[in-house]
Order: sequence, then C-alpha cells, then structure tokens
Amino acid sequence: MPTRVSGFISDLSVFWRALSALLCIGFVLWLFVSWNKYSTHFAQSSDVWRVGGTHLIEITLIPEDVRNLACSSDTEFSGLRCGFHRNGSPFGSAGSDDEITLRPYNTVKNELFLTAGLWSSPVMRQGLPKERFSITCNYTIVGVTRSVSLRWGPTAPFGPVQTSVPVGRLSNCVFPQ
Repeated sequence: MPTRVSGFISDLSVFWRALSALLCIGFVLWLFVSWNKYSTHFAQSSDVWRVGGTHLIEITLIPEDVRNLACSSDTEFSGLRCGFHRNGSPFGSAGSDDEITLRPYNTVKNELFLTAGLWSSPVMRQGLPKERFSITCNYTIVGVTRSVSLRWGPTAPFGPVQTSVPVGRLSNCVFPQ
C-alpha cells in the first residue's frame, strides 16, 4: 500500500513540474510577442506580409472600383491616408489624390490590404477593360492597422475591420498576359 501512495505522489509531482514548465514557457513567449510588437509588423491576413517587405500580388477589379472603394481612419502611414476621417467625414475632396489616398482591395487569394496609387499608375492610364480584369503589381508594406473602416460601394456604410490590415504602396503594375 505505501508503494502505491508514494508512486501516486511521485506522478503528481511530475505532473505539477511539467505544468509549471509549460506555464513558464507560455509566459516567456507572451512576453516576447508583446515586447516585439508582433501585430505592428505582421498583418493577420497573411503571416508572410511584414512591414518593409515587397510582394508580387494579383488583384481582380472592375472599372467602377475607383469610385466604389474607400476607407475611413485618422491614422497616416508614410504620407498615405484614407479618403475619410474615422467619423466618416471626407478629408478635403475625399480621395481626389490617388497617389496618397488609401483604398481597400483583395488579392485573388482573398487577402485584404490597403494601398494608394493604383488608379494613377501608368498602366491604368492606358485605358481599362470594360468588364472585370486583373492586374499584377509589386506591393511594398509601410504599416499595419486595425483602426480602419471600409466600404465597398459609393453609398455603402463604413464597416470596421476585425483583423489587422497591411498598408502600402503599389509599383510596377502590369496587366497579366
């Protein structure tokens, strides 16, 4: 009988040591992630999208998207900003400067991102197809935000996003062949 009790106590002791070790490891990981400010460097939409990185992306659009897509936020990233304040009031003439006005898009893989300059890129000035089309660009990430609301139609209400979203600039856009 004493052997069973001492064996049980020994097993219980091992269990508590293992549990304590796991809790310590979890705490250290939590400290590292919060110290590293993980959410300000990585977007939740894609783990490989890091601030400062450049990625080749493909976007599917319709010509009306130039008027349909908008975001609202009071945050500015390297001179880029949404066309509307957080309260929904327009910044000046609400997105008249495409070079600095952020708009929401989804890649063909359904990854949400904000960018400026798409409609003023040289390839877009050559004339657009009349129906749905794709464009491929280099996307350089300058920041990540959660404090943004999006709308997908010119009269639609702004809706807040639930995840972090990368913010960046497009360059070298081309129509895929």
